[in-house]
Amino acid sequence: MSDLKNILNTIGEEETQYLSLRQLSLNTPYPIISINKVDTKYGKSLYVILKANSHNLKCFLPKIYGHKIDEHIIDKYKPMSLSLINKGVNKNNSFKIEFV
Repeated sequence: MSDLKNILNTIGEEETQYLSLRQLSLNTPYPIISINKVDTKYGKSLYVILKANSHNLKCFLPKIYGHKIDEHIIDKYKPMSLSLINKGVNKNNSFKIEFV
């Protein structure tokens, strides 16, 4: 039983965690491992897999990114060549995101 517990706990630690942009630390650069475009029930969406210490974070970007960026640009992305920085929210409650 101890082996099963260790395996289950290890898997839980390795899994990608889902977070809202709002949950990311402010002004902290998160290297982008991958950028992905998916169809959701709300339309095209982009999500990024971010590197955070010893684990990965999956965050959906605001809808405008899914509409403005096509798959050809995403396919050319080189992992870890950009970082995402959460700069907070604007007065209209939209996210301020910077890519460096």
